Amino acid sequence: MQLHCTISDKPIEKEVQKIIKQKQKFERMVVTKDEALEMFADNPFKAKILSTKVPDGSRTTVYRCGDLIDLCRGPHVSHTGKVKAFAASKHSAAYWLGDAENDSLQRLYGISFPDKKQLKAWQEMMEKVRHSSTQTLICGVFFRCIEWYFVFLVAQLGVGLALRNICESGRGRDR
Repeated sequence: MQLHCTISDKPIEKEVQKIIKQKQKFERMVVTKDEALEMFADNPFKAKILSTKVPDGSRTTVYRCGDLIDLCRGPHVSHTGKVKAFAASKHSAAYWLGDAENDSLQRLYGISFPDKKQLKAWQEMMEKVRHSSTQTLICGVFFRCIEWYFVFLVAQLGVGLALRNICESGRGRDR
């Protein structure tokens, strides 16, 4: 399930702005699987990922930014000050490993641009998409029904008769 972010996400955006102003560096660290398991011993989700996805005796990457250390392939900008415009864009929830018996996890999506003008243009475009998506969906379903109807008629009557029936039924409605 995905939900679009709302005004209530402003505190998150304010916190991100503080981090941007601090110009916190992104530090890439290569660690062994055992070191990573030790780092994330208190996080059963990351421990599971490390146990199942990282081969024994191999290495993986983590990134440090301020107090946060997280599993990540990277790369990143050199520091948070490079982010000039940021917005929380949506959030979603999913069950761990897609199983309803497992914990529900939350994800927050954010987007950044080199300047505020580009962010504003993106936000305006997304608003237009949100308003037109219902009409697009309805039209998409309508045309899928027409396609199905056409395929059904072709199977029953052959291409020529199917087209003739569709054209005649269309003309009949216009009268």
